[in-house]
Amino acid sequence: MLWARNTVRLRRALVALLLVICTPGFSYAWGESGHRTVADIAAHFLSARATAEVQDLLGEGQHVMAEVANWADAIRDSGGRLDETYYWHVVEIPPDGVRYDRTRDCKNDNCIVEKIKEFVLVLGNRTVAKAQRIEALQFLIHLVGDVHMPLHAFAPLNHPAGAWVRIGETTDKLHLWWDNEFVDELGFDSTELADRLAAEITAHERTQWENGTSEDWANESFQITYDFAVRHGLLGLHWGAVSEDKPVVLPISVLEEVRPIVAQRLKMAGVRLAWLLNQALK
Repeated sequence: MLWARNTVRLRRALVALLLVICTPGFSYAWGESGHRTVADIAAHFLSARATAEVQDLLGEGQHVMAEVANWADAIRDSGGRLDETYYWHVVEIPPDGVRYDRTRDCKNDNCIVEKIKEFVLVLGNRTVAKAQRIEALQFLIHLVGDVHMPLHAFAPLNHPAGAWVRIGETTDKLHLWWDNEFVDELGFDSTELADRLAAEITAHERTQWENGTSEDWANESFQITYDFAVRHGLLGLHWGAVSEDKPVVLPISVLEEVRPIVAQRLKMAGVRLAWLLNQALK
């Protein structure tokens, strides 16, 4: 297990290094395995029509969506700074916000909730240039995964700049625990994980999950994070006083606590991504 975890971390470090070298202004590649898993789950539930059109836009291959699932995380502008897409990955709902409020939480529609709606319309419009539809599809594959990652909807904890946490012998930023470490607890091979999780999804669950909007999904993520923060005394913490050397310590039981949550969010994201694509490309 330790060897496998170290191997995955080495692979991620190499991917990050290549992106630094090859991409102007490197953007953090958060949740590489999780995003590939979501894309491969979605592939199980695409209609024949949607599958054909996805392959027309992205190329042939069983895992073609997984191959571009992290493209949106590598986007940077030529000036070497985070470009306009940075805030498209999150929505900053405050702890006392209860649920998403477009005016309060998404200034100028510059957040994940509104961008998912926008890209669905672009993808489904066959009068739009193919290059624009390809870009919209690549963003959707990634952002639907992001909106199901709980911390991406909770303002105090959706930024990876702080919130160092130690669980057992491992110290990492809380955001990266949810993006990477907790996913690794389910399995290190994203293809195998996707196949296993997809096989676990019942017809009843699929029917339940194939509904709602990006706003609804963000509210789900917000509530999950709020409940987690309350359970572990994270609300109101002064994160500026927390560092890698002085992290917040959470019990090892957290791994068991979040495992079913992470598994369900990956499943829901995959099913809903397929549902959106089936609708847009019918």
